[in-house]
Amino acid sequence: MKAFYLSLIFLTSCSYFISTFDDEYTVIGLESEKINLLFSHNISGETHPCGCRTFPLGGLPQIAGQMSELKKDGTEQFYVDTGDTFFPTNRLTMGMETSQKFAAKNLAKALSKLGLKYHVPGDQDFSAGVEFYGEILKEANLTLLAANLSPDSPIKGKKWIVLEKGPHKVYMIGLSDPKLLRPEQSVLFTEPATALQGAIKEVKDHGYDESNPFHRLILLSHSSYEQDEIWARKFPVFDWVIGSHSQKFTRKPLLEGKTKIVQVLSQNHYLGQIGFDLSASKDKDEFMIHEIHESLSQKIENNPWEAFIQAHKTEMSRLQEIEQQNNKSIPSATAVAPYKDAKSCIECHQPQGDKWHSTAHSVAYATLLKANEGKNLTCVTCHSLGLGDESGFNNTLDMTQFEKDDKREQYWSEVEKSFSGVKSIRELPPKSVTKLSKNWMALDEKFEVKRQMANVQCMNCHNQHPDHPFHIAQDKPTAEQNKQSMQGKCMTCHNPDQSPEWYQKNENGLAGDIDQKILDQKTQAVACPKLDSSSY
Repeated sequence: MKAFYLSLIFLTSCSYFISTFDDEYTVIGLESEKINLLFSHNISGETHPCGCRTFPLGGLPQIAGQMSELKKDGTEQFYVDTGDTFFPTNRLTMGMETSQKFAAKNLAKALSKLGLKYHVPGDQDFSAGVEFYGEILKEANLTLLAANLSPDSPIKGKKWIVLEKGPHKVYMIGLSDPKLLRPEQSVLFTEPATALQGAIKEVKDHGYDESNPFHRLILLSHSSYEQDEIWARKFPVFDWVIGSHSQKFTRKPLLEGKTKIVQVLSQNHYLGQIGFDLSASKDKDEFMIHEIHESLSQKIENNPWEAFIQAHKTEMSRLQEIEQQNNKSIPSATAVAPYKDAKSCIECHQPQGDKWHSTAHSVAYATLLKANEGKNLTCVTCHSLGLGDESGFNNTLDMTQFEKDDKREQYWSEVEKSFSGVKSIRELPPKSVTKLSKNWMALDEKFEVKRQMANVQCMNCHNQHPDHPFHIAQDKPTAEQNKQSMQGKCMTCHNPDQSPEWYQKNENGLAGDIDQKILDQKTQAVACPKLDSSSY
């Protein structure tokens, strides 16, 4: 492990040095003529892409690969983050507190190894409370950067920093908008406009000259794009505003007066870069966005971040299993009828069952097993039937129920073994999928599984009364209504993030509205044989 961390430090080391250290600001000296200001925001706790995206983006090994490429010409790097970094939402998920806290701290330590030193907090960063956010900063050796940090805050930080080399100075002021925070967190910060006005005066007193073409002033803002526009109008002295929270995507800077406003979406799918040439004036500064695609990991030979991710997954799986053992489902007092699993449906609908067996839906949970994400409830939602539903299950221990629970461990061992030679389920031909799917159902029989909610099943798509087939509907939906209902369910999981190829591209080249033609093709490809002329 020591060698592992040493290799990370070697890969991410920077050449700048701290020349002045004040209670409220830091002066950092530069050695190179060129510097890349790298920035991220809205990472939302993600360390790696899930294993089911068609075009996976993001991931720490990939970010490290991109950074190593940018350093090859000797350009210095300075990395900042503008918040909503460490947690997926602004509140911890009940029953997942331990694993989410571990993930947050591990992500912070990883970003620190990648070169992050200064962090502007957002609402999601306080998910586990103010004290825990302070622990994150301390353990990862990160510094909070916010001009409006209250003097009474238990967490200390800096108002602004400056990078300098000769006549060139790059000032950066942090700002966190308290309007986005819960009341108990917002008291950490003072009114933003007044604080900004004071910080601007301080940097001018330090030497910033707006008319000097070698001086830059940047606002690192966790406020929202709309508020950043207001800051740019109110304080036109800023050359750049690097924002966050809104998850806006700016392929080129959006201008408000002379101020350039930029954001780069979320989850480390893109890395922002502003390139400064310290042998030229600031009108030559360049903005770029780097798409963090899967192959970037290969830019580093024997990339140590791959081992980091595997260790992270293993520990997360261990913690998630403990959490789920402590939060087993409680039988409903209202005796809500459970969903019928695919085996039950196939008893009467064999042709439809044969079609289902040939689709990747029938073995969808195996994707998570292969990615070591089988206990990750965020992923399990779209690879199973009924997670969090009163007719379904609440954790993976209840997902597959046995007549005799002592068979669980051997059962899952054999399931995983049956997929050991499979690289990508999505790329398998239907005959191969059918063989795997039917083998899985045979294992259910062998190990006396009494209720199976793993995989995407019949009831993920169909609406059936609990008393089906004995219940007679009074108002039967039309074929078109059935189609719309099913396609709506498809898009719940096949959203723009997971299946961008299903969507039309907007002006930024990102997924916009659904492409109805593609949606029709995709749903038809997995559609069951019709029972009669009115069925979809």
